[in-house]
Amino acid sequence: MILSSSSKVGNRDLAICLFTFTGIVPQASAATTNGFTNDYYCGRNWNEANQKCTFPCPSGLDSDCPPDIATGRARRCFASAGCLSKTETLFWTGVVSLEFDSETLLQNTAGASGTNPTNAGVPTSTAANEALGSQEAPLMNNEETQIFENSFLFFLNQALQEKMDVTSVFVDDQAYDRPCVGAVTGKPDGTTSLDMTVSISSEYIPDGFLEYSDDQFGDLIMGSMANESQTLIDDLRDKAPIFEAATGVESIETERLPE
Repeated sequence: MILSSSSKVGNRDLAICLFTFTGIVPQASAATTNGFTNDYYCGRNWNEANQKCTFPCPSGLDSDCPPDIATGRARRCFASAGCLSKTETLFWTGVVSLEFDSETLLQNTAGASGTNPTNAGVPTSTAANEALGSQEAPLMNNEETQIFENSFLFFLNQALQEKMDVTSVFVDDQAYDRPCVGAVTGKPDGTTSLDMTVSISSEYIPDGFLEYSDDQFGDLIMGSMANESQTLIDDLRDKAPIFEAATGVESIETERLPE
């Protein structure tokens, strides 16, 4: 069953797997959040808001501030708390491999690929099987790419909300069944994977005790994917036919890919 012309990769392409793709979607916009764009933070007073920079309240409303659990005292939202100048930005680029059931993917995207032949006079079941056998699965279009970026952004913010604010997710490129990725993940029979190079950024405020590096940010992303990836899959399945066939997702450091 042919899934994509990009699955036919020779030795030279394998050596430059990270740099040669089909179906790049440059028009798609990265999913972003406002991050710490407003310097509003909660505290019992301005000094506490400035020193701790723990609870942002971009709305400017006191009602968005949680009370102090230890004392039960209310916190207020303070403008120009001085936290914005303390913000650090983290970056991670890696591969996200979205796994599909091959047959379901082709059935759900039959109208999008433009390669769904009809066979007059052939029994319906046989014609359907032959059509699937000659069909190529389409890559995500711009709208689907933005759906993935937005869903992934929301997922990461939910998973890392106690640590940082994930501000952007951008799919740099995509291709089906890249050999260098399959060499790491090991793909079960009957599945195909949409392998994407994804760039992610986040912002956080060091508290004097804990600081993060870009590598640690990557570890947090991959840990979240390993532990809670089904949450992302369930969210995607409800948003577009191409994602209804999704069965799993995995993130991979580029350093793990064979050269």
